Amino acid sequence: MRLASGALPLAWGVLLSPLLLTACVLSLLLLPPLFTLILGGYYLLTTAYSFALKRKPVVDVLVLAARYIDSGPAQQLYATPQALWLVCPRLLHWISRLWCKTHRGEMHDDPVVFALRDRLSLLIGTLTVGIVVLATIWFGP
Repeated sequence: MRLASGALPLAWGVLLSPLLLTACVLSLLLLPPLFTLILGGYYLLTTAYSFALKRKPVVDVLVLAARYIDSGPAQQLYATPQALWLVCPRLLHWISRLWCKTHRGEMHDDPVVFALRDRLSLLIGTLTVGIVVLATIWFGP
């Protein structure tokens, strides 16, 4: 059963959250200090994301990228998942450019149509695909 699905009463979540957090903190005493430090950093990052960072557009994207790149599925899917960090500045540039063009009234098409006709968008898309392909096959130095 899951709390988010409504299968459990909200009061259970309110009561169990501090107990479960305490149990987690106590179990950390049994684990290596480096693991505890990494897990603590992850906890702080996800908590900060839940309460504040998700409301800041650029920070939101970077936090989600970090969580994806460091996730188990990404580690299994890509030979060098860290290479995916190279996608972030390209997409940030592209999205910022689209926002600016829209704000100036220069976006006369659907964004998808614009991207398929715009040379810079096509270049950024090609570079992004290239980075993803390299992250998939390149095992690094």
